Amino acid sequence: SSASTDGNLRVDFLDVGQGDAALITFPDDTTVLVDGGGRPGPFKGADEESERANRAIGESVVSEYLWWRGLDHIDYLVATHADADHIDGLNDIARNFEVRAALVARLPERDAELGKLLQLLASNDVAVRAIGAGDELRLGGVALRVLWPHPSADSRLPSGNNDSLVLRVEYGS
Repeated sequence: SSASTDGNLRVDFLDVGQGDAALITFPDDTTVLVDGGGRPGPFKGADEESERANRAIGESVVSEYLWWRGLDHIDYLVATHADADHIDGLNDIARNFEVRAALVARLPERDAELGKLLQLLASNDVAVRAIGAGDELRLGGVALRVLWPHPSADSRLPSGNNDSLVLRVEYGS
């Protein structure tokens, strides 16, 4: 893999266990990280004493991969919903990389996991924008369209699996 996409669209799916993490690199090298995985589950491997085994998924998998790609920033973080197995790793990304903006579907007031991420983003002066069905991000000939959930007048509603952001990436035909 190279740090540059050489004018192509690139999507990398990272193995973060139960959760999700996908890095979309647009032809103009804009980066969008969709989710960042979470902490490992209760099952530990033979190397559980090693430093790597005790580090969070966002550090040991996602950050390591981004560094390997030669990245020092992420343009957009996307938190599909507020469950820890999807967003806990984004805390590590916000600590380890410069982030331009974060996109979420909802901003529930009483969600501890999302609250940690939002506090970290605010301390780094990262803009957070709530998005919903019908919103679109166009970069380098690629459209990133939000299909779900529909925007709500109350962005503080819960943000669980059924409220997850669903994105469609359109490139060429």
